[in-house]
Amino acid sequence: MRQIIMRSIFLIFMILAACGMVFAQKLVTFENGEHQYSLQYPESWFLADDEDFELYTSKDIEDRKTDGAVFTVQVSELEMDDLKNRENIFSRVMKDMNGDIQLGDLSSKYFAGTEWEAASFSVEDLYIAKAYCTVKNLKIYIIAVGYIDAASETKYSGEINSMLESFVISPIVFETIQNDELGITFQYPQHWEFQEESGMGYTITTDESASSTEDIMAGIAIGVMPAGTLGGSEEEIVKQISGSSNKIIYGPEKRDIGGMSWTYLEVTEGPNKGTIAVRATKEKLWLIVTIVNPVELEPDMEEIFMTFFNSLQFAE
Repeated sequence: MRQIIMRSIFLIFMILAACGMVFAQKLVTFENGEHQYSLQYPESWFLADDEDFELYTSKDIEDRKTDGAVFTVQVSELEMDDLKNRENIFSRVMKDMNGDIQLGDLSSKYFAGTEWEAASFSVEDLYIAKAYCTVKNLKIYIIAVGYIDAASETKYSGEINSMLESFVISPIVFETIQNDELGITFQYPQHWEFQEESGMGYTITTDESASSTEDIMAGIAIGVMPAGTLGGSEEEIVKQISGSSNKIIYGPEKRDIGGMSWTYLEVTEGPNKGTIAVRATKEKLWLIVTIVNPVELEPDMEEIFMTFFNSLQFAE
């Protein structure tokens, strides 16, 4: 009877192995606060560098002394040329990593709730290598994976796919400002630079030091001043603020913001785009200005601007 039981247990293990089932390993959660991402990897893997996140199946593979696999993450800041030529972001960053890398044909891959560009690439000492690229929050995320040989791909592809699925780019965290004196409440991105303007309002930007059209920048300004500070109707005021050097591309029109009627205008000057909104009452003149530089940055800012405008509340 004991032999029958042991043979049955052995047979079960053989069937499970043939079906590709493995027992779950203990996972380690890695979080990078600076670059706002996290992932999980098997405890048995070796983390060689937690800044650029270089992960190997064992320490020996770092020197290519054994079979195995590698999983790396690199994050870089978006550059002006990237926004104007998005299709070349992937190749530009990969070339910066290694000038000899040759990327294969690009395709799309969707994992962990994000769409990525995917491509195979050739690099010395790896049987097969793949890379994935996406852009979020003005950062370029590159995940590169590789296998030493065909057997390594068979053995470790399941673990690598699980790591890809666990990779999460942190959602934007918004702060809430409530100023009872001005009678305003709104939300803005926690990672943006925030400045109060002498009790008259606020300026919030991606980069306060940006000083020219060559700098990537987005910003929001909201302010209030006494009625009559700028003369004329709301339509005349928005045109006055836009200035003679800006080209009006939309408006002026009436638009609901924070449950109130504003006069709204869109303008462009050189590579940037801006919006201006004005609301005049008997006591106050409200102004809201947004800007993106270059205009190609606008899709990346859509969630932020929408959250800001949808969160606006006025106590009047």
